[in-house]
Amino acid sequence: MTKPPYADAEWFTALTDAVAATSQAAVAKRIGEKGSTLNQVLHGKYKGRVDLFAQRIEGKLLGKTVDCPGAGDEISRDRCAEYQQKPPAATNPQAVRIYHACRNGCANFRPSLAHKGQPKGKANDAA
Repeated sequence: MTKPPYADAEWFTALTDAVAATSQAAVAKRIGEKGSTLNQVLHGKYKGRVDLFAQRIEGKLLGKTVDCPGAGDEISRDRCAEYQQKPPAATNPQAVRIYHACRNGCANFRPSLAHKGQPKGKANDAA
């Protein structure tokens, strides 16, 4: 088995330690991923966004947090990535606040993660 390019990363070590302590299936369930995805990451064959996977591990297994100006508190790294990837629900004031805070100067914002579209629940203007 070839060593993945991220094999020395802290998140990968945490992941392999968790798998060694339990099982791939248990870790996949704990982090909210499919077992097949976890297996591909472990073997360096995952074709998806490894950076997103790493953020999930940093939040769920390592307990890393970031300051979220939209939430007004610390949130886990995986939650931060989730907020950036989905549109705000126009009927949820906190989701709208987080959406705008992300895109207006938040140090944790990554444009490559950002959802690009209309907020959920917003009426379609092309009626």
